[in-house]
Amino acid sequence: MTLEAGVSLPSGVASAPAATPSIANDQIYNSDWVTTYAPVSSSIYSTSCVVQRYLEQEPGETYVSNTVTSTGDDSYEPNNDLFSQNAYYAWGNGYSYTRVSWQPTGAISVGTPTTYTLTASYAGLGASVQVTVYPQEMQPIFPTGVSNAAFGAEWSGELNGTAVSSNSAAIVQLGTNSPPDTFDYTGMCWAQSNGTNPAYAGY
Repeated sequence: MTLEAGVSLPSGVASAPAATPSIANDQIYNSDWVTTYAPVSSSIYSTSCVVQRYLEQEPGETYVSNTVTSTGDDSYEPNNDLFSQNAYYAWGNGYSYTRVSWQPTGAISVGTPTTYTLTASYAGLGASVQVTVYPQEMQPIFPTGVSNAAFGAEWSGELNGTAVSSNSAAIVQLGTNSPPDTFDYTGMCWAQSNGTNPAYAGY
């Protein structure tokens, strides 16, 4: 039965109940942890963890949050400095994913260590992560392009003896039948304290 606007249902005919979204209450369904080490020393390393939660599930509209936390450190290598450290997630298949909200959205530049709470929000849904940004800056990275769902952050500067982080949060809509589990990646760049022999390791 099709009704025009303003026309009431006949007496005794019940209307269909409105669809109610299934709110998943931040249920964790997947986590992935990865660590990469510098070939010159296992004391130079970067580690990252992505945690995925179902935010809302209903036919054709499944939203998940991806929060990435990470640490890069060379505290036991006084002759080497960290110049960058990154952490991100990505899907390794050909299905459809749409990143609808993310943090950070731009470079966060600091002169002294500063702690932020990064919150991605969309249609009443949210995902948050805390990060302490060390000089010089942390910025978003898009490993497979800005229009694709893969996302993370990268810290850049020059530090020795201090652990750094490049954390991020995102909300992603899954396409029909798209597998929800993602994979975690991390990398770093280091060099001798005088800036010579720069090298990169990543996974």
